[in-house]
Amino acid sequence: MPGASSLWWSLLWRFTLAIVVLSYVIAWTSQFVVPLDENWIKIRPTVGWFALAAIFWVAGAASTRFLSTVLWGDRLALSASQWLAVSTGVSLFFALLAVLNWVVAYFASTDTWLNFKLFAPYPLFIAFLIALSRRLHTSRNAA
Repeated sequence: MPGASSLWWSLLWRFTLAIVVLSYVIAWTSQFVVPLDENWIKIRPTVGWFALAAIFWVAGAASTRFLSTVLWGDRLALSASQWLAVSTGVSLFFALLAVLNWVVAYFASTDTWLNFKLFAPYPLFIAFLIALSRRLHTSRNAA
């Protein structure tokens, strides 16, 4: 049985790959939908984070295994309830990022928003993955 650090690393690289691919798809398609003014540029990450949250929430609600197995494979050896917890946690995390970006975009200066956009999501993402891997590791040991 892999340890918590192995589980964390496995989740980190798979989540990073999924986020990068989905972010590029959303960014590329959004440039054709809405003109690029300052307000849209500031709110576009919010739309992207909500889209990612919706994708993971719908996929988790529709099937406990499909999206998770496609993205992370069977190597993690998680039960259906653990995959559901992963999908729910990921969707809530992306929704939290969307809300945080919206608040900072509307109530802070552009420089503050830019610093938030560049430096806040990844440390929050790392903290989320550490917490998720610890939770999954303890639930594996309890089962």
